[in-house]
Amino acid sequence: MIRLTSIGRQRPFLVIGAALLMLYGLTYHGFIGSVIDESMMLGVTAQIADAHTLQINPLYPQLLEWGAPAADPAHPIYSKYGIGQSLLDLPLYMLGKLIPTQLYARTPTDNPFLPLIPLMLSMGLGSFVTLLTVFGVYKTVHLIDYSARTAALIALLYAVTTLAWPYAKRFYNEPSTACALIGLVYFSIRYRRVGWFRDGLAAGACLSAAILLRPTSVLFIPLPLLYMLPMLNKAVVQKWIAACVRAWLPLLIGIGAGVLIMLGYNAYRFGSIFESGYEPGFGRAPWEALICYVVSPSRSLFLFNPILLLAIPGGWLLSRRLPRETLYVLAISVLPAFVYATWWAWDGGATLGPRFLVPSIPLLMLFAAPLIERPRWRPALIGLGVVGFGVQVLCNLPLTSDFYLELFDKQHVTPNAVNWQFNDSIIANLWTTYTTHRIDSTIFHLLPASHPILTAALVTAISALLCGLMLWAALGETLRVRPPDAILSNDHSEPVTLREDTNHDGLPDRLPDRTS
Repeated sequence: MIRLTSIGRQRPFLVIGAALLMLYGLTYHGFIGSVIDESMMLGVTAQIADAHTLQINPLYPQLLEWGAPAADPAHPIYSKYGIGQSLLDLPLYMLGKLIPTQLYARTPTDNPFLPLIPLMLSMGLGSFVTLLTVFGVYKTVHLIDYSARTAALIALLYAVTTLAWPYAKRFYNEPSTACALIGLVYFSIRYRRVGWFRDGLAAGACLSAAILLRPTSVLFIPLPLLYMLPMLNKAVVQKWIAACVRAWLPLLIGIGAGVLIMLGYNAYRFGSIFESGYEPGFGRAPWEALICYVVSPSRSLFLFNPILLLAIPGGWLLSRRLPRETLYVLAISVLPAFVYATWWAWDGGATLGPRFLVPSIPLLMLFAAPLIERPRWRPALIGLGVVGFGVQVLCNLPLTSDFYLELFDKQHVTPNAVNWQFNDSIIANLWTTYTTHRIDSTIFHLLPASHPILTAALVTAISALLCGLMLWAALGETLRVRPPDAILSNDHSEPVTLREDTNHDGLPDRLPDRTS
């Protein structure tokens, strides 16, 4: 106990990370109930590792069981999804191949699909990238001049009171995109403040990763460029242009790599750099989707992530101190909502909550940071945190596919009714689905069957205990705010210099001093 206390106080984030992995492991999903999005991307990973090809022809008969569109097996068949998730999963899949096995994961009709151990390790990718996203939230909050304790509490709230938790056990690419976007924000802010060339490269690389994960992320490209834009001085236009070029160069190098890979992948698969494989369908009026993202009992961002209600007052407070950063993060956060609101499948299909907005959640959590250190907001933080934790426990109990099987196939409920009618909604049927089907936890499948209420109580108790341990570790973080030169003092390399008369961030018209 003394040793644990020492570790918790000296390295609190190690305790948080270990407890968080145990929490996500408790509700680990496995491969049962997977959908075509997950299965097809896993199939691409397997083909790269086993057959050294991007074609998925040998696996396509099995993929048809998950609803893959019909394709001619006499011609090369490729996945319509971005290559990023499949590449990201390669290390885990290859690690699983080191363990010999004759067991195979099964399709919905019980046909063999892929080797079981590599596939089970692959399904842990979401947990690992979510943990990295939690660390990114922590580092970003600390970077914008809040204490390590505040940063740890915001990271913890993100990890256990938002959809980050239930989505961590799936193989969707949204958790990976969330990780890429928080990395983009962190390295962008650091690059503008400090001016290290490698931070600009890292920001561009993170955006490249987001593009390879979701091609629609190309729409983010102007945002970091605008964020880096120096103030225009009409008397020295040439110097201003030179400053823009120098500020944008590392970003464009990093971004260019992802764009070129994406275009090359498109040309290789479909013979055109502009063909991504996604079916058309953008251009619908966005109003229904935008309203649904706010108030729907099945797709509301705030219903499934109640802690984000605090992002509204917190964002206002943050904008008074860091207006440029606030506007930058807000733009990256809301752009996906407006983009996907114009698509016919804006609701994300047979998924939990507003799936396409999951990458925006860690960014919106940054806006809650100003409220952590204000005592009058403490009751709201505690109340919404507890409610959010309960919502995520409930979301983790049933298998999402069981819910949609009941409503769509047995009760013939329409998607529109699920999105708008409370009685047919996700939130209203999660508990009923859980009590009439198996719990969505590989660990609890290994235990003797028990009453659903007792099992749910046990999951809640263990989860609460792990969250209490993480909270204890987070409160052990220091309240000291890093001094303005803390980043420079921890790095002994030379910063990029764009002008002789600029500050150490390498850009003219630097933001106000962070200690003001």
